[in-house]
Amino acid sequence: MFRRVASVLFVLGAMTLIAFAQQHPTTQPVEPADNSYCLTCHINFQREKLAVHHQKAGVGCTNCHGASDKHSSDEDGITPPDVMFAKDRITTACASCHKSDVLEKDNAHTPLLTGKSAEPLKYCTDCHGKHQMAHRTRRWDKVTRKLVSDDGVRMLNQSELTK
Repeated sequence: MFRRVASVLFVLGAMTLIAFAQQHPTTQPVEPADNSYCLTCHINFQREKLAVHHQKAGVGCTNCHGASDKHSSDEDGITPPDVMFAKDRITTACASCHKSDVLEKDNAHTPLLTGKSAEPLKYCTDCHGKHQMAHRTRRWDKVTRKLVSDDGVRMLNQSELTK
């Protein structure tokens, strides 16, 4: 009888531990993302709240914006990054990693998720860092990726190449 009770208690204890572990997974240390290649030109993001938070969590520039090799190697900065987000696509992009069922548990996200707010909160970046260049010399349409404005400054003057 004692063995049976002990066995039942052991099984119940093990099941409780398993259930607890599933609800409270341990977090392993995460290797911070290496954004050094992007920060060479985009140094303003080195201390930007959103970029720093994601970098510490192992999520780098390339996770959201693609490798952007052509953009990175274009010293004149005419080539756009592989991925850009128009305002109306920011929240959807964030939701690809930040699931709404998790966000719903945090009351701070209720206005964004329900659209019911005294203030017009529409995008994740309304609260979580602007994640924009303070001074832009080039602008692209973020949907078509076409260059829409350009200051005209180039690293190499093309006329000097033909001399």
